[in-house]
Amino acid sequence: MENLKEIGERLKLLRKEKGFSQSEFSQQFGVDQSTISNFENGKVVSAEVILNLVKKYPTFSLDWLMTGQGNMWLDKKQTTAKLEEVDNELVAFLKDEISFLRNAMNTLINKQPTQQFAR
Repeated sequence: MENLKEIGERLKLLRKEKGFSQSEFSQQFGVDQSTISNFENGKVVSAEVILNLVKKYPTFSLDWLMTGQGNMWLDKKQTTAKLEEVDNELVAFLKDEISFLRNAMNTLINKQPTQQFAR
């Protein structure tokens, strides 16, 4: 991984490109201004900020943030590939969830009561 200071400098470039102060930027991600400051100064890499970057700016390149390679923003082809990857992962996840729920429902429906209750 790159030097934390270099990663922080790239986060600062993104923030300035978007025209935000540290305070405004931190509010967008639900963190304290000091978290953004510490990130930009290479003291810490905040997983929370990184996850929120991906949510807020889906075409932002994490490769660029972490390594400095490529461009800050993904091009249309890269964005399409990223969306297809996320879509495939979501479909696989939902298939697993549906299967789990079906099995749970079948178990509940087919389960015989162990004792009768009389009034």
